[in-house]
Amino acid sequence: MEWKRYVLSSVAGILMVLQIVLILFCGQGDLKILRYIGYALWIVGAFFGWYPIFYLRQKGRVKKGESYVHTKVLVDSGIYSVVRHPQYLSFFFLIVALILVAQDWLNTLIGLIAVFLFYIDTSQADQSLIEKFGNNYRHYMKRVPRLNFFIGIIRRLQDKK
Repeated sequence: MEWKRYVLSSVAGILMVLQIVLILFCGQGDLKILRYIGYALWIVGAFFGWYPIFYLRQKGRVKKGESYVHTKVLVDSGIYSVVRHPQYLSFFFLIVALILVAQDWLNTLIGLIAVFLFYIDTSQADQSLIEKFGNNYRHYMKRVPRLNFFIGIIRRLQDKK
């Protein structure tokens, strides 16, 4: 039954690939400023997607040869002190980037469905992490927002005062 845990993110990932395919075959939108904003969001999304891989390996006591997601301790520092799910956040940035680059109603519709599926999946990820880390993760959830990095940055700055 472990496969059920990955259904939503897999479908959403396929929808993201479909967005890219639509751009490749249907072209990009006419408004350059939106495309440039989309490219910038793509870069931000890439950071939020890749950096956690290295950070979790470094801080999560992952055994050599195991995936970075197999942390042995709850990581709540660095990027994880700002948002609980930076990689899901990266998907949101990437999807919005694709919408802005495409500037097409079909790409927008597909993107919104993918965002919805990824968002639901973050709730399932939280439940899975509660099972893994217990009350420590529940306390972490109260301190750090799921995806809103603006609130996460504000809270982090307030904690430093």
